[in-house]
Amino acid sequence: MGVLKKIVNKNPAIFWFVIWILFFFLLSRVHPLASSVLLVMAGIFGLIYSIFTTYNYRMGKLKYVVFAAYNDDYSRFYSLFFSVAVLLVIGFSHYLNFLSIVWFSVGVLVALLLLANGFYAMPGGFLKIKSATLRLSGLAEAVAIEYIASIDIYHNRIVIKGLNGKVWLASNLKINELASKEIINYLAASLIGQAVAVTNHLEGSLTRQSKIVN
Repeated sequence: MGVLKKIVNKNPAIFWFVIWILFFFLLSRVHPLASSVLLVMAGIFGLIYSIFTTYNYRMGKLKYVVFAAYNDDYSRFYSLFFSVAVLLVIGFSHYLNFLSIVWFSVGVLVALLLLANGFYAMPGGFLKIKSATLRLSGLAEAVAIEYIASIDIYHNRIVIKGLNGKVWLASNLKINELASKEIINYLAASLIGQAVAVTNHLEGSLTRQSKIVN
């Protein structure tokens, strides 16, 4: 169990991807449509969860800090593009009687959720600390807090240096002065009792500082 927990904490995305693949394979053996139905339901749930998370962000209820990334505009464009594409495909298919009213309704729901995610989106960058690990957008693995020596914040990247010399880099970020201050405050509140050097390298920032969080 200890080995499995380490694998999940280090590469959670890969672990759950494998679990989902195995689950869908088992469902397809039960019924040909079972995996397709579950996939659609999982997609709808994911879109609703994304909208709910965005709502919490706009209401200031998130328990972690978010900031802009360079691919935010592309993500919004893809959401809008696929929402229009889904509407066109299901509309054309329904017109040709290829789709039942149930699947047509599901398609409309998915398209509307994609549209909402495109217009009602929050920044794609995030930094969160939970269960003594740090997760950062752009990093495939979570980093144990006890192995972190320093965190450096730049306008386009965040660099984490480990006690053993290992370096983690999250790039393609768009961190302004306000976001850098929010990151600093979040780290100060989350790393109490940890000897981690946190430095803000943004030029002209009123929050420019280098300190040890104890």
